[in-house]
Amino acid sequence: MNSPNRAEGSGTLRGNQRGRRGFGRGGALGCVVLLLIPSTAASVTKDVYVAPGALFSISKRPGEFTPAMGVELSVYTFLPEYRSVGGFAQWQMVKFDHHRFTAGVQAAFVIYGMELGATYETEGERGAPTTSLHIAPYISIVFISAALRVGVPIRGGREDKPGHGYDVGLVLSFKYPWAIERRYE
Repeated sequence: MNSPNRAEGSGTLRGNQRGRRGFGRGGALGCVVLLLIPSTAASVTKDVYVAPGALFSISKRPGEFTPAMGVELSVYTFLPEYRSVGGFAQWQMVKFDHHRFTAGVQAAFVIYGMELGATYETEGERGAPTTSLHIAPYISIVFISAALRVGVPIRGGREDKPGHGYDVGLVLSFKYPWAIERRYE
């Protein structure tokens, strides 16, 4: 049985349906670059911190409020004058309907910070797979962080189902940082 999006007798997608699945080459390359930037900054400092933890959010989406829960892993290092830089990766189950994956870079001064990254949401009951820009200013005090997350859709949706749309929400995370000492000999 042929899918309506496939050309007759072939396994290829029709014209305007090409390139609509997943991140694609450019998105995957962008995520790799975002994750490598913190390792370059860490090469000039002594200690690197790893902070795994739980992540809870409530977002305003087109037509509804959407709860989600998941996990986050941050890797960062401190620079002079109370600054830090690093990277993060997040996974969330959104409304027990679909998954949200995000990765990117983060920078902070004292307790104020900013995350910038890319998000991919899998297909769910109400939305097709969607790739978004992730922007999240946050406040972090030791184990607790609060962020205002903004997701701007870049790509998503198809003829039979729209993408997940924009995402504006409050995110709370509880993380425990562990120092990983780097030894130079």
